[in-house]
Amino acid sequence: MTDSQMEALTRRLDRIERGLRRWRALGVIAWALLAVSVALVCLVVFRVPLETESSDEPDTEDVVEDEVRARAFVLVDDEGRPRAALAMRPDGTPALAITSADGHIVWKAP
Repeated sequence: MTDSQMEALTRRLDRIERGLRRWRALGVIAWALLAVSVALVCLVVFRVPLETESSDEPDTEDVVEDEVRARAFVLVDDEGRPRAALAMRPDGTPALAITSADGHIVWKAP
């Protein structure tokens, strides 16, 4: 290989490396912008409150409802088995029943 060919090849390689550095820098900037935009969208959509913000609304733990309406209330144990029930019968009368762990009625009214 002659010196002129080697010099041309070196210039060409330098030009390619400069272009690669530019593309790499643009890629880093693009990824950073994408990360910032995703973070902003998450903040806006999910509305993460700052500790310094104060809300006039009470926490959900502090809210007490004045009235709860349902046709039946069923209490279950840790395994999900019904242990007590307060419900309306089909004839319109209320019923209360307490069951044992094996499912047998221990007490009922009326």
